[in-house]
Amino acid sequence: MRELRDWIQREIHLSLANAPFDVSDANLVPAAGPCSTCPKRSGSNPLLFADAIKRADVCTDRECFGHKVGALVELRIKQSEEAGEKPIKVSDAFPYYGHQAQPGVLYPSDYHEAQVAGECPTTTAAVVIEGKQAGRKLYVCTNRKCPTHAAHALGLSPEEKAERKKQAQEVRVQQEYRKRLLEEVWKRVPGELSRHELDFIAQRYFNHLGHDSQHRIFKFLAWEATKAKGSYGGYADYPKLAGAKLEAMTAAEIGKFLVVCALASELYCPTYLSGATLAKDSKLAQEAAHYKVNTARVLDEVREKRLVKSSKPKPESKGRAGRKPRPNGSGGARSKA
Repeated sequence: MRELRDWIQREIHLSLANAPFDVSDANLVPAAGPCSTCPKRSGSNPLLFADAIKRADVCTDRECFGHKVGALVELRIKQSEEAGEKPIKVSDAFPYYGHQAQPGVLYPSDYHEAQVAGECPTTTAAVVIEGKQAGRKLYVCTNRKCPTHAAHALGLSPEEKAERKKQAQEVRVQQEYRKRLLEEVWKRVPGELSRHELDFIAQRYFNHLGHDSQHRIFKFLAWEATKAKGSYGGYADYPKLAGAKLEAMTAAEIGKFLVVCALASELYCPTYLSGATLAKDSKLAQEAAHYKVNTARVLDEVREKRLVKSSKPKPESKGRAGRKPRPNGSGGARSKA
C-alpha cells in the first residue's frame, strides 16, 4: 500500500509548485490553457478531491503535464538553435530501476557540466528533457577524460585530497590496531572459560539475536519482561533485562542459557500444515537425539494433553453484568433480520 501511494504521488498526482514550466502560461500548449484555471487541478474543485488530495496545486492529468514538459523542452531547443547552437538532450537523473534509458539522451555519468560555452573543445549546449529541471539550458562536456573537467569531477581541492589521504591512513592504522588487540585477547583467553568469559559470551550472543527469538527465550524461561514506555508505546528492553538475569546465574546455568539461545529460533512453528512438523534434520531434533530424548513419547504426551484440554466443556457465556442472554423469541430479543 505504501509503494502504491508513493507511485500515485510520483506518477499521477503531479505537484504544480515543482513544475518546470510556468503554470500561468496559456500559450505553452494552447489547447490545454493555463494550469491555474484548469478543472483538473485539485484546487479547482476541493470537494471532488477532498479525500484523495490534500493540496490545491496538484495536477491529476499526467498526460497533459507531460505534454507541457515536452513543449517546454522543444521551445528551449528551438531557442538554442536560433542562437546558432546545436543542443544535445541530457537528463539530470540516473536511470533508476525499471526505467529505460532513452536513446540519444546523455545521463549524468556521460557528461560533465560546464560553467560557460567554450570551456573546452568538447563543450556543447544542452537541454534537460526530464525531471524538475526539464527545459533548463546548460553547457556540458561530453569527454569523460577531459583534462579540463574530469579533474574537477569530484570537486576536491588539493587540501581536501590531502585530508582524504590522511583519513585513509588513519583508517588503515585503526584496522591493524583492532586486529592486534584481538590477537592479544586471543592469547589470553584461558583454556577453561571463567565466569567473565561466560557472562561476556552469553550477553553478546543474546544481544545479537532477533527480537522475536529474545521474546521466545523470555517466554520459555518464564522471565517477566517489564515493558518500558517509549514514543511508540510500551516495549521490552530484552538485552538489558537479560543482563540482570545473567548476573544471578551460576556458570552451569549460563551454559544451559547459551544452548537455549542457540535453539531459540527452532521454537518458531509455521502456521501452515506442511511446515508445522519438526524436521528430523533440524538443530532442535539433532540436539534432542544427542541428549537421548524420547521424542515420540514427548509428542504423545503433548497430543494427549491438548486432547484433554480441548474436550473440557467451555463455560457458558454470560451477557452484560453477569446476566444470561435472553433466549430467542423473548421480549427485547434481536430480530433475525
